[in-house]
Amino acid sequence: MRVLFVFSVLVLVACGETSDASAPSVRTVTDSAGVEIVTLSLEGLPVCEVSDPTLRIGSLEGAGGTGLTAVQDVAVMADGRIGVLDYQEAAVLLFEEDGTPAGRIGGRGEGPGELDRVWFLDVLSDGRILVGDYLPFAWHLYAPDGTHLRSVQLSPRLMGRPDFAFPLGDASEFVVQDVSGGMIDPTGRFTDETRSVVRYASTGEAIDTVGDFYFRRAGYVDVEARMVDFALFGARGSVFPAGDLVGYASGRTPEIRLLGRDGNVRRILRWPDTDRVVGPGAVAAARADMRRQLEELLPADRVGEFLEARFDGREVAERFPAHERVLAGTDGGVWIEGFVRPGSDGPSEWFVIEPDGTPRCRVAMPSGLSPLHLSRTRLIGVELDELLVPYVVGYDVGPPSDA
Repeated sequence: MRVLFVFSVLVLVACGETSDASAPSVRTVTDSAGVEIVTLSLEGLPVCEVSDPTLRIGSLEGAGGTGLTAVQDVAVMADGRIGVLDYQEAAVLLFEEDGTPAGRIGGRGEGPGELDRVWFLDVLSDGRILVGDYLPFAWHLYAPDGTHLRSVQLSPRLMGRPDFAFPLGDASEFVVQDVSGGMIDPTGRFTDETRSVVRYASTGEAIDTVGDFYFRRAGYVDVEARMVDFALFGARGSVFPAGDLVGYASGRTPEIRLLGRDGNVRRILRWPDTDRVVGPGAVAAARADMRRQLEELLPADRVGEFLEARFDGREVAERFPAHERVLAGTDGGVWIEGFVRPGSDGPSEWFVIEPDGTPRCRVAMPSGLSPLHLSRTRLIGVELDELLVPYVVGYDVGPPSDA
């Protein structure tokens, strides 16, 4: 769910009046092209406290419970059950809110409603369940009770696994990343990779291209071995659903763009920039951080070899990213992961804002959690134990501290 969009140049001359924002830190103007520009501050936001774990699904083999292998996605069904999309099972495993197994949807096969290389899971506002598959890419639609309704393949066929695909609104249309074509400079130089974002009808036919997005900066760290890596401290783009709009954030600048289905910018959410210059000690600090992680996973004689492969030959960005990922909450909230600079301790901090730019709160994400479901009241994601066994873990999220 993971970049400069190729726009016509916008003349950011405010010609509208400042709106009555719900908080004094928010200012909205409208430019000469009719685009709303919302300037906000992420400083001093109230805190939304996160509870201790309230849900834990998974187990070691033979230890009771339901063992998970490769969790691709998590969603909350209309009736409150938790759906876990597991790659090995090629099915949506269903659980009650207390983690008790409650059935499944799909299963490996080639018949109607059967799945193979499952990848994403979504629940529409009317309770219907959407499962994404690939090789070739297709989506499968199920009724709230799990009955298979229909399956649709993209036309033209898309053979690879996209980094993102999601419905717009209630799945009358879909947005999917185009994975065709190589983006790496064959000479090994680091270059900006872009990805096309294609809009598809509910019947699977491509309608048009929403636009081209900067995705990441990558190149060969070993041309002979064809070893590709990303620029150190390089920003990575995020594309995500925002109701019936498409959200895009490059990570290179502190802003988010919300686009219509035609690719035109409808709203820009922007906050003040900070000093992001990469200092001389940043690479050494990042290397030390990586060494500590590798020493827990690899034999001692492999650590140095891996570090050389990961750091020697990599391009180093001149500036730190303005943020890490940007994800969509199921309630419309926009979740921005702050960039953790090398040598920093503590959990990553996330900032949550409404689609209109109103700040909601900041959240300290539980350490080790890869979030897959985010809302005003709940976080659900994947955590790995010391044996790298995945568990689906849930937390309650409290209201903002000044509410």
